[in-house]
Order: sequence, then C-alpha cells, then structure tokens
Amino acid sequence: MLQNTNNRKIPANLPADFFGFCDFVRTYTANRTTAYRHIEQGKLPKPTRYSYYFVGWSMAEIQPYLSNYTPREV
Repeated sequence: MLQNTNNRKIPANLPADFFGFCDFVRTYTANRTTAYRHIEQGKLPKPTRYSYYFVGWSMAEIQPYLSNYTPREV
C-alpha cells in the first residue's frame, strides 16, 4: 500500500500495485544512472509519470524485468 508522505496528493489514475522509480533504485543494486541506461537499452520498460512526484510502473508491468536485478542487502 502506498503511503501518502509529505501531504502529496495521490493521483486518481495511480495503479494500486504502483512500484516507483525510487523504490526500484532503493530495492535493487542498480543506481539511477544504470536504471536510466537500461530503460534506453530496453532492459527496463519506460516508467509512467502519473504526477510530478509519482513516476514508476505497475507491479504487473515491471515484475518480469525484476529477476534480472539483485536485491540490495539490508
């Protein structure tokens, strides 16, 4: 479930299974530059901008690509 942080309005068209670009960078061992390069190379789908603060994918869209990335160690 998406938490409303900093009193940001959650867009009405935001998918229930939203997975943000920042969530991807925090969860997996790819940094922002690598993620953008992989998007350009077609290794990741292009994220959708739902509003200024909400950029990412639905989990159904990104799930097939996540097996190519290693989760970060906590």
